Formats: sequence, C-alpha cells, structure tokens
Amino acid sequence: MINKLKNIKIGKKWQVFSVFVFFTGVLWFLNALNQEYTTEIKIPVNFYNMPHNKANVSELPKNFMATVKAYGYNILKFQLKKNFVPLKIDLSEVQFNHFSDNDTNRYYILTASYSDYIENELQANMTVEIIKPDTVYFQFTTYKEKYVPVIVNADIKAESQFTIKDNFILTPDSVLIGGPSIILDTITNVKTAFFSLQNLNKITNYVAEIQPISGLVISPPSINLTINIEEYTEIRYNIPIITINVPDSVELLLFPNYVNIVCKVGVNDYELIKPADFKVIVDYNYIYGNMGSQLETEIISYPDNIYEFYQTPEFVEYIIEKK
Repeated sequence: MINKLKNIKIGKKWQVFSVFVFFTGVLWFLNALNQEYTTEIKIPVNFYNMPHNKANVSELPKNFMATVKAYGYNILKFQLKKNFVPLKIDLSEVQFNHFSDNDTNRYYILTASYSDYIENELQANMTVEIIKPDTVYFQFTTYKEKYVPVIVNADIKAESQFTIKDNFILTPDSVLIGGPSIILDTITNVKTAFFSLQNLNKITNYVAEIQPISGLVISPPSINLTINIEEYTEIRYNIPIITINVPDSVELLLFPNYVNIVCKVGVNDYELIKPADFKVIVDYNYIYGNMGSQLETEIISYPDNIYEFYQTPEFVEYIIEKK
C-alpha cells in the first residue's frame, strides 16, 4: 500500500515536470520565431522571348539563390507554403549590358535588379540581401529555321501471317527546327524517340514524339505515324527460263528449263498476281570464265505488290549444242 502511494506521487511529479518542459519549449519556440534570421531560398527562373533573330548559346541558370533576412515566423510560413512562382524574365524587354565595346555578341544582366520583384512575390516581409549568381551572361548568335525530314526510330513487327504494307505514312513527314545557326547547320534530319510496336494485325496509328535536340526548338514536337498492316498468303508458280545473249550458231539447253518461284502477297492482291508478271533469265555470256557446269538464274521482272520472293533452283545445268 505504501509503495503504491509512492508510485502515485512520483507519477504526479513526472506529469508536472513534463507539462513544465512542454510549455518551456513552446515559449522558447515562440521567442525564436520573433528573432531575425538570414537564410537562402531557391527561386526557379524562366528566361523566354529571345531578341528577334537571335539565339543564346550560353548556359543560363535554372534557379537563383536569394539570401533573405526575415523574422522566424515569416520564414516558417514561407517554408510551409513552398509554392513560389517561377521568376519569368522576358528577354525581349531586358536592357542588356554590353560585355565590351568590341564584342557585339556577348551581353550580361545584373540579377540585383530583380530584388524588388522577388520581395513582392515572397509576400512575407522578407528583405532580399544577395542574389546568386549576381550576373547572368548571354552569348548571342544568329537564329535560323529550316525544315528537316523525320526518321522513325522504332522496332515495329507484324503478327504472324501479317506484314507491313508499303512505307510508313508520317504526318507531317518533316518538321521545322529553329536555333543557333552554328547548331542548325549540322542537322540534316530528326528522329522520333524510340518506341516499340509488336504483333500488329490491323492498320495502326501512333503519335510519336520527336527526340529533343539541345539548343533547338522543334515544331511540331510530335508526328502521327500510320502503319498499314495486311494479311498475306503464299503463291507458287513454275516460270520458264528465258536465255539471252545466245549466239545464232548454237542452242543453249537448260536442265531444268524452269524455276519454281515462291512469293508472299496480300490477300487483297492475290487475284491480281499472274505468272506472266515474272521474268526469269539465264545469260549465255556468264559461261565465259565459268569453270563449272551451271548457270545462275536471275529474276529480272516481278510485280510491285509482292513482299518476298525466291526461286529454286538458283542454278541450272546447261548443254551447248551447235545448230
């Protein structure tokens, strides 16, 4: 019983001590908030509207570091908000300073001129003391524009028994790029960002982003890609071999005298393909310098709307007979 009473007294003393420590901490914190402090704040910066026919080739800062002086509660209030609007600098309205009288391409601006703007945006009774960097340098060159073709950078495959018909349709097939002439003059085309399309079995449309190029503006930033997919089937024909350049005094006999052609064709074009569309030859002139007893067959004419083809045999035996 006595020990229990002792424990109750100790517990009450500990509670009183804890309350005392808590209120002491609160008073210390409130007192700290009433003190003035100096701290650094990161301010995002956006430069836009380059001067007419000019492009900047120097690296511009993405952030300013502002050293500000304010009371603790103002700093705390700002840190809790963390929604500072980026500082937008319209370069078409900036009064640039010449780097030197002899250099007409290099300029600079002093960041201290934006102190009032930053203080107004902070809206927390903060005083801007220092902005880093204190100077932003610009290296201007001539701005140019030109159209360049788009190259598709992709892995595109059709499903089994389907094939990609014709070339891709790009809309647009070229884009306008603009920037410093020193960069623009080296660019002959642009590529899409890599993408993969697999197992296609119907006409497919895809919006492909253009791969960005540092220092250049690309318009539009994407193109529409149309991929025509068609189901195909196989056709087999026996095509007679035509001999060419045979002297009138001899006859060239071939064994066999035909080849078997296997080709792939879209199901919609199947009825359009005829044996007469193919022409296979053997050239008598290839006999000279040929140590063997065979001549190579060559397909010299075939329909435009077939995808793949091959012939067997590729070589035939021959005999030369005098007339």
